[in-house]
Amino acid sequence: MVSNTQDGGAVPNAELEGRMQ
Repeated sequence: MVSNTQDGGAVPNAELEGRMQ
């Protein structure tokens, strides 16, 4: 799983995962 720390926690983990994967 991708940690939302990469986005500064501004985006939910689900959104981050869909964007990075």
